[in-house]
Amino acid sequence: MIMIICTITSQMQAQSNFEHDNKTSKRAIKKPFYLITGMNFNKQNISMNDYASRFNYDLNDYQKNLYQPAYFFGIRWETKNVNNHKFAFTALLNKIATGNNYKDINKLSPFINNFSKFLAEDQFLMLGISAYYKQLIPISDTNKYRIYFTIGPSINARLSNQSNDNLINNNYNKYYVSGDGGIEFNNQSYYTLFAHYKYALNSFTKNPLDSYLNSVELGAMIKLKDIF
Repeated sequence: MIMIICTITSQMQAQSNFEHDNKTSKRAIKKPFYLITGMNFNKQNISMNDYASRFNYDLNDYQKNLYQPAYFFGIRWETKNVNNHKFAFTALLNKIATGNNYKDINKLSPFINNFSKFLAEDQFLMLGISAYYKQLIPISDTNKYRIYFTIGPSINARLSNQSNDNLINNNYNKYYVSGDGGIEFNNQSYYTLFAHYKYALNSFTKNPLDSYLNSVELGAMIKLKDIF
């Protein structure tokens, strides 16, 4: 009799664990996925330091101290509030065009002005993986819309190849890390508009070159289930 009771108890416990795991999986699936798209604006600040090569590039053709526009798209997964804390994870495919700002410019007067021995890339295809902490800003009627402050790290991976000139010295790294911060406006969960700033935390190029790629992202996202 005792063995029968123990067996029944064990089966009930196993069934309970299975149902709990099943409910947990269903809750995870129901957590919202979003489709994201928008424009990015990018600038690359470059310090050549003691870099030397046999090439010379006329910077009158390449010096562009401004943010250049391009675009991105991707997906986001968000957690629900956990003890009033909310987190989001994104994967973005970025087409990037950069304005390149050379901070130290070579001159050889009176023959050559404004030249560089390094030609920075100005076109990239990047994959960005980001994790955000979202904090509600209580400045509005949250039943109508919500405004969040977001902050977190990103790992950015270069998918495009280097130019032939940069391949000679293998100047570019494959990855760089950035810190992201921004504001997001959510309209009753119908859609979200956002503005993020991505500040590079390490150089995109190898020593002795220093190149920091910073970006502004303006975009929107909607739930996948509202599309399909």
